[in-house]
Order: sequence, then C-alpha cells, then structure tokens
Amino acid sequence: AEGIDVAKWLNSIGISAFVLKYRVPYRPWLMQPGYGHTYGAGPLMDAQRAMGLVRSQANYLGLNATRIGFMGFSAGGHLTAHISTSFAKRAYARIDAADNVPCRPDFVLMVYPAYLVNETVAGDSSQLSHIMLNVTAAHPTAFLAQTEDDGVHCENSINYYLALKAANAPPSELHVYPDRNHQAQHGYGRCLRPPIHDNEVCTWPQNAAAFLHRLGLVSQKAVT
Repeated sequence: AEGIDVAKWLNSIGISAFVLKYRVPYRPWLMQPGYGHTYGAGPLMDAQRAMGLVRSQANYLGLNATRIGFMGFSAGGHLTAHISTSFAKRAYARIDAADNVPCRPDFVLMVYPAYLVNETVAGDSSQLSHIMLNVTAAHPTAFLAQTEDDGVHCENSINYYLALKAANAPPSELHVYPDRNHQAQHGYGRCLRPPIHDNEVCTWPQNAAAFLHRLGLVSQKAVT
C-alpha cells in the first residue's frame, strides 16, 4: 500500500513516480559479502537497475536526468540508504546501455528506515550508534523521518543523520516525532490514506513536500 499510496501522493504534488518491486534479501544465492546473513545483494541490484533504467529513459519520459531521487519505508528505507552509499559500481554484470549511466540518486527520502544501525544485539543499546553502511560526502541530500517509539529504533534515523553530518555530505533534514499514529502503527506511510491523520507523525508528507520544495522540485502550492 505504501508504494502505490505514496506514488499517488507524489503525483499530486507534481513528482513523477515509479514503484519498485524488489527482491527480498533472505536468499542464500543473493548474500552480499560483508553484510552477514541478513543483507542480500538482490535489493541493491534491483535498485541500481531501476535507477539506470529510469535515468537512461529520462528524455523519452519527459524527466530531468539530474533530478531523479529514491524513497523508501522501513526495509525500503535501508535500501534507499544502501543505494546512496553503493552507487560507484553495479552489483551485477552489465546488461545493456542502461547500466552505463550513473545510478546515484540526486536526493533521497527515508521514512522510518530500518537496519541502518546494529539492532541485532539484544539489550545492547550501545550498538545502536554503529552505522552499518559507509556514509561519505558523496551521499545525496536526504530527508529522514521516524517516531521515538517506533519498534524499529529511531536511532536508525538519528545516527544516520549524524553520520551524514560527520561525512560532510550535502545538508540533510531529520524529523523525529514523539509517537506513532495508533492506526498507522509502524507503517505510518499510511498517513496518506484517510482518515489516518490524527497524529503529529502524519505531518511527515507535508514536511517531505517542504524538503522537495527547497530542492526546487515542487511548487510552494505542494507544501500548503
């Protein structure tokens, strides 16, 4: 639901959107060295391929090839961070000309991202400051949003933002809300689906629109 609902919302504020159906990482033949048993290369391959396909067809689709972003929720938020830190080289063998164009997103949005910090050590909160990805100054500008009581720790967004700052990446934006919408629960991407709008966290779409406006991607009307 978050994919289709969010795509419709993006369309409503003037952004063309493509919904990526990617492979889940728990496949033995897709394991990526260095990520242990939980992170596979399949999602990254699919994300890189999607970025290459869209960017290579930008003229045909009427898009600006230098203004193509990536957005994800929960595990999709991790994938968004993954492609933002792993774009220099494709994770798969070249298929066609679409793999010749850069797959780095120009901007990214991560809403309640997961698996950005080490959450595998039960009861060890010190591990929540350990970023699992190699954040550098080449990371695209980012919008992050999460609630303090999210079952997926808000330290994912907070420490990732701090990693961006420490790496001198382009200025980014972080929103931490006090609690979840009781109807939306972890999936507060569903705030876009009426009548789920009675909580502060459901202002994230408006804040995201303001972020996109500051990048010159949407009009002021999209924010109000």
